[in-house]
Amino acid sequence: MQISTSTPILLTGANSFLGSHILKSLLSQNLKVRATIISLSDKSSYEFLYTLCPEKNSNLEIIEADLLSAEAWKTAFKGIEYVIHTAAIIAERDQEDAYKPVVKGTLNVLNAAVENGVKRIVMTSSAMVTYYGNEGKVAGPEDWAVEEECNTFVKSKLRAEKAAWQFYKENEGKIELVTVLPGFILGPVHGPCPTETSEKLIADMLSNKLAGISKVSWPIVDVRDVAECHIRALGCEKSNGKRYICSASSVWMDNIASIMREEFSKYGYIISRHLLTKSEIVVAALVEEKTPEGLADIGVERLVDNELSVKELGIKYENPEKTLIEMGYSLIKTGMIKDRISPGSEC
Repeated sequence: MQISTSTPILLTGANSFLGSHILKSLLSQNLKVRATIISLSDKSSYEFLYTLCPEKNSNLEIIEADLLSAEAWKTAFKGIEYVIHTAAIIAERDQEDAYKPVVKGTLNVLNAAVENGVKRIVMTSSAMVTYYGNEGKVAGPEDWAVEEECNTFVKSKLRAEKAAWQFYKENEGKIELVTVLPGFILGPVHGPCPTETSEKLIADMLSNKLAGISKVSWPIVDVRDVAECHIRALGCEKSNGKRYICSASSVWMDNIASIMREEFSKYGYIISRHLLTKSEIVVAALVEEKTPEGLADIGVERLVDNELSVKELGIKYENPEKTLIEMGYSLIKTGMIKDRISPGSEC
């Protein structure tokens, strides 16, 4: 399916970790992009987008659009045929009323897309929505997590994706829908500060801010591969109505720490070797007056099936070790963590 270079692709959440990589790739392919962010008032949160592919900035339009504003999306979708939807609302607490905005935000985007005659929307979900409650098996695109086994983050992603597929079913023939389900996203960063889970985790690991390492595993994936998966799903004839799990392989967190330690300890970075017990996690949460998280993941290997993304989209996944090392150096280069490498820096 040929994507037109004359009309812009709408990209939501453009200044996120993933969104910025999708934007860079689209612009480098000489495609026009209408990029949405939550607010134009804080220029520091999005000015870096103009540096990603500066020779193509004439193809870039940045607008403001809040997921909870139905009117904003009606305007954003004018003249749009294709959409990559990465923006999402995550419930702040595990209570029923907290999930209503999650679903509303998803439906605002989909309703506006249908009203404006959008042909296809590729939406970001998460591999997590396939494997919680499905322990003991390799989770595939046909699997759904058991909601009662999910934390607030996963439940938010689960409800958002289910709402999207229900909308697709109810509006059959009016719009095409594809979802991309990435694992734990890692890789080089573009943004000004580590706000997303993976960015913050690796930044904290290199800054020796972690109390220890949890014995958990995740399907991990390079952010550039996730970006490519979205873009290829947008233009693939076979993709309509499908879910693509996007993951290179599953890696234990202590192995991640070992990779980072081997590469960065020579510069004076200290990465914890302490393996946290469940009781330590509980005690730490109590001290911070938080609910203990991740206990159900301790010692459980999370495995997912990426075959569909490989066969239909031709994704060739980056080696996780290379991804992690490049992420570490980018966190240093962008000033997100202390530079101990450059001449004159403190060791």
